[in-house]
Amino acid sequence: MASGCIHRGWVICRQRHTREKSHWRGRSRRTVRRVAEVYKDDEGSITGPPDSTAGVEPVQVNPVTLALVFAKVSRDVVYRGSGRAIHDAAECAVRADRSSPAREYITAMRNGARRDDPGYQPPKDQDQIHDYAYLLKKIQHVVEFGEPSTRTDVNDLDDGVWEFKHSNRRLSYWDTPGDGTFTPKPRVKDFNSTTPGKFHPDDKWWYPEMDAVLRLGCAWEKDDDLAPPEKVQEALKIREEDAAHDRP
Repeated sequence: MASGCIHRGWVICRQRHTREKSHWRGRSRRTVRRVAEVYKDDEGSITGPPDSTAGVEPVQVNPVTLALVFAKVSRDVVYRGSGRAIHDAAECAVRADRSSPAREYITAMRNGARRDDPGYQPPKDQDQIHDYAYLLKKIQHVVEFGEPSTRTDVNDLDDGVWEFKHSNRRLSYWDTPGDGTFTPKPRVKDFNSTTPGKFHPDDKWWYPEMDAVLRLGCAWEKDDDLAPPEKVQEALKIREEDAAHDRP
């Protein structure tokens, strides 16, 4: 891989490279296209990327990470998987107008400054900061292991759009190979439809095998038994707009 220089305020990008990645849960080996990245710390300083091959421990990435992608848009990477992770990363989806609801939500929650929260306690809401940390932990677990830690961490919504859950916080997501396509992955309804011998009935057999990249859509605070239909529709629209950025 060609080397590059990283300085405060400007970057000479590393060239693209590829690596082989072995997926768990019976997935075959495949070549994953990796791209150059730079990262910003909490003060906005540009730093080098973390070591993504250091064992099986999750590699924590700052949620204001800036990924320089050779595509039409740049997406904020909330969490990048370690060398043995099932998924490459969880990224903030980008709308047609280049806005990113997930990025705005995550940044506001991390700072305790989400004013759309009905329970917002200014100037720095500690509940938001607490809930943000737990949401991030659940995102990390799915990226690393390809399934949630518990049944209550996620829920399927509609047409392959899912949500991360903590308390009354909801953050929609879906999967994509990253090439401008997506194949909806609904909840598996029947244990007998899974690969014989692959899962125990107590396992997360109901959670589908998803593609390499998770994209985060819109978010909301839940105040009813069902997700707001308008938010589900918003997530579906964001998915389509975001995928269009990856198409030729």
